Amino acid sequence: MAAENFIMVLVTLLRIYEMLIFMRIILSWVPMAPDHVIVDWLVRLTDPVLLPVRELYVRLMDRLNVQLPIDLSPLMVFLLIGFLERTLISLI
Repeated sequence: MAAENFIMVLVTLLRIYEMLIFMRIILSWVPMAPDHVIVDWLVRLTDPVLLPVRELYVRLMDRLNVQLPIDLSPLMVFLLIGFLERTLISLI
């Protein structure tokens, strides 16, 4: 019972983190000052996960000699979080 509750808390936190990344994506399309409080807060919360994935993504694209005009690292993070959520839920 306690393990199930713990897993559900983790899944909920992962979903909240997904929403934060989504908010960051949306705000990147809206003209705002980069030092705006909300933007700064979202960047500080999401960069620890997005930056390593972005570095891996850039290295992969360089290795494949492909250049895309859009950053797909948030999509990769969404896929990783989704996989982690499904794995955690399957443990219940």
